[in-house]
Amino acid sequence: MPTATCTPSREQYRTFLTLDEPYAHLMEMYLDDELVGVAAFDQLEHGLSAIYTFFAVSEALDKRSLGTFAILQLIELSREKALPHLYLGYWIEECRKMRYKQAFAPLEILDGRHWRPLIR
Repeated sequence: MPTATCTPSREQYRTFLTLDEPYAHLMEMYLDDELVGVAAFDQLEHGLSAIYTFFAVSEALDKRSLGTFAILQLIELSREKALPHLYLGYWIEECRKMRYKQAFAPLEILDGRHWRPLIR
């Protein structure tokens, strides 16, 4: 069976990286004076929504759990803005690099049309 690929257009790529839309924001993460990660997120009516988080590649940084740090910072920002929810964004259960999202509770997933608790 053929597999589908989804290659963004040059314009989609440029727009994502420059975040021309007024609702999108970037949160930068630094270690000392070095930029080590960036989290892109939207602000919605009832919460923040993580779009994408990316990090510098380094064995030393892998041990720092920057994905978890990004979520903790977004939780704090949600609280500062008095927003009741943080949407952790896209999640693939089998993806090792996304497992850090499972550590947060209460955790719900959208099963297509309805939110349901994710019980581990």
